[in-house]
Amino acid sequence: MPRRPVLTSFRSPISRRHAAVASVVGVVVITAGVGIAGAKPATPTSVFTPMTPCRLLDSRGGSPLLAARQTTTIDAVGTCGIPAGATAISINVASVGATASSYLTVFPAGAPRPNASQLNPEPTRLVTSNASTVKLSTAGEFSVYNHVGTTELVIDVHGVYTPGSGGVGERGPAGPAGPAGPAGDDGDDGIAGADGDDGAAGATGPAGPAGATGPAGPAGATGPAGPAGADGDDGATGPAGATGPAGPAGATGPAGPAGADGDDGATGPAGTGLTLVDANDVELGTIIAMSEYQPYVTILTSTGHLVSVAWDGTVGAGQIYYTGGSCTGTAYLNSGGAGTYPIFAKGVFYSASMSTLMVPANPDANGLAQNEAFTSASIDNPTCYASAGAVHGYELEAVTPAAVGLPAYPVAAPLAIG
Repeated sequence: MPRRPVLTSFRSPISRRHAAVASVVGVVVITAGVGIAGAKPATPTSVFTPMTPCRLLDSRGGSPLLAARQTTTIDAVGTCGIPAGATAISINVASVGATASSYLTVFPAGAPRPNASQLNPEPTRLVTSNASTVKLSTAGEFSVYNHVGTTELVIDVHGVYTPGSGGVGERGPAGPAGPAGPAGDDGDDGIAGADGDDGAAGATGPAGPAGATGPAGPAGATGPAGPAGADGDDGATGPAGATGPAGPAGATGPAGPAGADGDDGATGPAGTGLTLVDANDVELGTIIAMSEYQPYVTILTSTGHLVSVAWDGTVGAGQIYYTGGSCTGTAYLNSGGAGTYPIFAKGVFYSASMSTLMVPANPDANGLAQNEAFTSASIDNPTCYASAGAVHGYELEAVTPAAVGLPAYPVAAPLAIG
């Protein structure tokens, strides 16, 4: 079975960190209890020695790819200068061309596989990598387990742990006591004590001066009214009085029927986010995903297509089958086998043999391209060669750059974040 797309290069974040450590000190002593994948180091002390990064395994060179629920064991001793008796190694593990959302577990060979994950590949990412430290078995081996789908495996080693000659020294004497700290805040007041007994009554003091006269008391009640007198003559009509204040508002009446819907308002401006622009300052699309460790950035174009563009303005060549010889006929993106999930029908791929951009053909009502069985005659991987047999993949069709929202292909470099 042909492999997933060949990756020309990728960077590992651990290589720069180990290189920096190596420039300061030659070795680092690691005592018991330092966490590594699998268990504690095999001896009470181990010495870490950084090394020039070395490719320990690359399944893209002809080794079988890692299948679902498969565990592969790697013999590390004797490769990349790893000596016999090494207790652990510092590595960078990369999954290339995963066909399903999976996880990889790295652990000592012959030991029970832990319920843990060092790497979580996704089919939407060409490369997923992570740094890890793994203990070796007594035979100098370690294992890698893949949960679902298939994936190529690339492992680089950056350093090795070997048994140290010294042990942990005795505990030194206690140092002198430090100066006293500042006084703390005052505590809360305590509870009040019980009342004491009343004392004896004192002698009567002299009379005080007379107080001031108090205020007048209240007026007495009004007496009863006398009899009414005779009516007098009507007086002249006086001027009209001022308008009195308004009375309280009445209760709100029931709501009337709803009116007809008004016309739709104008469409508001589009939201903003990070965008990718080419060398001509043309906006290519909104940035969906990017990483300082990967050579490309994924954008959503104005046509709704997902494109992973390298910083040099190109799209990586896909692993594509063809029904005709010499990479002609109907093109199919390699799915990795039967049972693989559908993919988003607006993903953009590049055919090296046809020198054109391509997208999945015949999307369903949900915008997905289905995995199909067909008979291939040739394949791009990354160059064209014969590959006849029954395989599975996603049918592709050629498109222009404008059809997927790009001004041209390749895109004018250098690219920049808008």
